[in-house]
Amino acid sequence: MPVSVSLDEGIDAVLHVRRARLRAEMARATGTGQRSSWLAGVAAGRPRHLRRLASALRTYHEHALAPFRDQILHQAEAHRRAVTQCLAGGGVHALLGNLGAGIRWNPPVLSAPYPADLTVDLAGRGLTLIPSFFCRGAPVTLANVELDPILVYPLDPPQHWMQPDHCGDGVDRHLAALIGRPRTALLRALTSPAGTSQLAARTGMSLSSASEHTAILRNCGLVASTRNGRHVVHSLTPLGRHVLAGGLPVGQAGS
Repeated sequence: MPVSVSLDEGIDAVLHVRRARLRAEMARATGTGQRSSWLAGVAAGRPRHLRRLASALRTYHEHALAPFRDQILHQAEAHRRAVTQCLAGGGVHALLGNLGAGIRWNPPVLSAPYPADLTVDLAGRGLTLIPSFFCRGAPVTLANVELDPILVYPLDPPQHWMQPDHCGDGVDRHLAALIGRPRTALLRALTSPAGTSQLAARTGMSLSSASEHTAILRNCGLVASTRNGRHVVHSLTPLGRHVLAGGLPVGQAGS
């Protein structure tokens, strides 16, 4: 499956997995026992059930992931910097020897705790390392050994990362309480002008959600949208910049 840069692209890739592979992977994930009618419909690739899956993925993202996007990206960026420094200072051996608790590098074997007995022979292929905010405990890899080898390993966030003190600066917290986290994220993403697709990618929203929230911000006078050929470019208005900075221009307060 190709790498996706937006939620819509990722969901589209999931919904267009070949039916034979979909059935095989659903069987591997759920076993051969009796499945619910919904899971059976997904495994069979029925359009109605796949549309419901897409809707569920978007809803989960909007309520469980999007509100914490800034914290997640902050932790991922901090990890990326640490890994880069490790690689630059000690090379590949230092990198593979410091992937986290339980992962051991004994050249040429990289071993990790795993819920099943599994050996992946690279056979000259590369190994893609993917730090994951949502991988907990043991690393995971693809069950299908015919796919390109990957190792998803835990990116352990600090304790209480979801608490308000870890949610960005005070202005963003108060603004999110007033207009909601998605619209605050859009305003923050518009510190440089962008099209709707770019906004969706920057914030992790679906294209439809980014378009809907941007329209609301435009109707409130915080965002201006101009057409450039076939594309629409959004930018902050003077009022939007003042609101994002934590204040209102003279003459607006109390109006």
